Amino acid sequence: MDQINQIINAITSMTWVQFVDLGIAIAIFIVFKIFSPAITYFIFKIFNFKKTKKEIKSFGVYKPIKLLINLLGFYLGILVLNLPQDALNFVTKYLKILAILLLARAFANMFDTKASLYLKLQNHFSLFSNKKLGAFASKLVKSIIYLIAGFMIITDLGYNLNGLAAGLGISSVLVALAAQDVAKNLLGGATIVMDRQFLIGDWIESGKYAGTVKDITFRSTKLLTFDNTEVTIPNGVLANSTVVNYGHMTKKRMKQHILIDNSTSYADVMTLVRDIDIALRDLPHVEEDSVSVSLFDITDGGIDIYIYLFIDIVPLAEFLKVKTKVNDVILEIIQKRHIKFPQTAISMQ
Repeated sequence: MDQINQIINAITSMTWVQFVDLGIAIAIFIVFKIFSPAITYFIFKIFNFKKTKKEIKSFGVYKPIKLLINLLGFYLGILVLNLPQDALNFVTKYLKILAILLLARAFANMFDTKASLYLKLQNHFSLFSNKKLGAFASKLVKSIIYLIAGFMIITDLGYNLNGLAAGLGISSVLVALAAQDVAKNLLGGATIVMDRQFLIGDWIESGKYAGTVKDITFRSTKLLTFDNTEVTIPNGVLANSTVVNYGHMTKKRMKQHILIDNSTSYADVMTLVRDIDIALRDLPHVEEDSVSVSLFDITDGGIDIYIYLFIDIVPLAEFLKVKTKVNDVILEIIQKRHIKFPQTAISMQ
């Protein structure tokens, strides 16, 4: 407040010489204001020879740099005024804070998903091949930039971060404990992105949860389960759990045991095994060489026929359609052969 009063007093008690200085200061600011677009364009033209003026102005970095140049003109104008040292220090400090914010914004805009730098990274690194994962990485980098800028501003304001943390006492302990989960989830998200454990659209299974990956954010991953329920799992949990990714599969296995009545003759059993084997090999999307139908076991509950095969479709909905067709064929053959089932139900996997 004292510094502001000093500035007001300095303005109200100005001499004609000081009015001249004020005029020069305003002129400097106006010159920088007028020529800042040209200066900014020239700076960008140095590094982007083949870019047009319209393309350069569309850069996310263009506007923050232009504002920085305006800020520089304002600061140079302030220096002409020969303000008292305390007032000059006050103005300089807050102009520096504005400069830090503008630079942070410029760097953050460089990693925007539409920025040319980001697009170059997308072309060179497969990490950004998935749009939503690339957006996650973009947000993460921008958050780190703004976090660093925040620390710089706090330090520039004269606050000792170590002393501040120590002064918070038990509150800092609570904050640290609460922040552990946040940090764990952020690191978990970064791990998921870097290791490419799964992508948007993959069908994954982790613990008691299974579903299609709908979204990956800083803190969590959203799954859409088979019954169309959305489940949100913290990234820290996923990063430290076993994740089965069915999205990388090129085929899915189908196996099942069918019990038929013990009174079925051996000839009928073997005919049934043969007919099912032949029929399944001719079905679309069933890998012919993978089909295996055999007499698995004979128990008090019935004769166990074991069926094993691979289907070359991975998405669950399409896979279930083929699996239904397989079961239809099996059931049709069993009924055609007049094979009886015991009271034990069909066991499927």
